[in-house]
Amino acid sequence: MLVEHMDLPGRRIDPEGLNRPLDDYTAEAIIRCLAYRHHRWPKSTNPHLLITRKTATTTTETESEAEQEPNTR
Repeated sequence: MLVEHMDLPGRRIDPEGLNRPLDDYTAEAIIRCLAYRHHRWPKSTNPHLLITRKTATTTTETESEAEQEPNTR
């Protein structure tokens, strides 16, 4: 999921064209995740919400997201 899919002030999430409400608990978890991410990797340009120390310096997805995608070969 990309950071740009988050509308935290509007409490909405819009992955892949779906527009869903965010409850307060989930919104707070995302806010804390983004705060930690910014503190840990302030110059990261990776557009994904969840990143690791391996992906923080790239623009690729995390290993778990790559494993979930269907094989397109």
